[in-house]
Amino acid sequence: VVYNVSAAQNISNAHPSASGVNTIINNPNGVAIIGDNVIVGGDLTVTSGSINTDGAAPRLTVNGNVSLSSAGSDLNIGINGGLVLNASVIASGNFITVTSQSDLTINGSGNFGVFPFPSGPQTLRNFTLNRTAGSVEVNDPLTVSNSAALTAGTLVLHDDLTLGGTYSSGTGLLSADAT
Repeated sequence: VVYNVSAAQNISNAHPSASGVNTIINNPNGVAIIGDNVIVGGDLTVTSGSINTDGAAPRLTVNGNVSLSSAGSDLNIGINGGLVLNASVIASGNFITVTSQSDLTINGSGNFGVFPFPSGPQTLRNFTLNRTAGSVEVNDPLTVSNSAALTAGTLVLHDDLTLGGTYSSGTGLLSADAT
């Protein structure tokens, strides 16, 4: 599925969610997630523009890899927005931005690498790591204001972590080299 026009576009729950259906965003005006649970069953590639989740609890789940392949091709998790990543992200110098009312879940297996937050402190509402046999690294200060769950995998912190709510851990580990 290719989103490729000159006007802003929306992706709703009607977007095909079958496994293997890849989605390409090639829209310089961007695409907004307007459904409460939009699923991309395959890979998500952003070649032009950005993706925004904002509003009445939109949630984007990507079962394949995410590629943010050109300058300014960011994925923005807005107020009450959520992102579930089930594979890996190739950011190519672009970012996944969050707000203090964003939810982030990182599933899958193997090492994720450094999460592509913009430089500087980041605040999330809820964070879940469920990544078997792998880790996710965060380079800058991270605050989770409501709920942090390390179900599986290792969260590697290279700066401070502030928890403002509940914390739970299954087999997940926390590793920090921050001072």
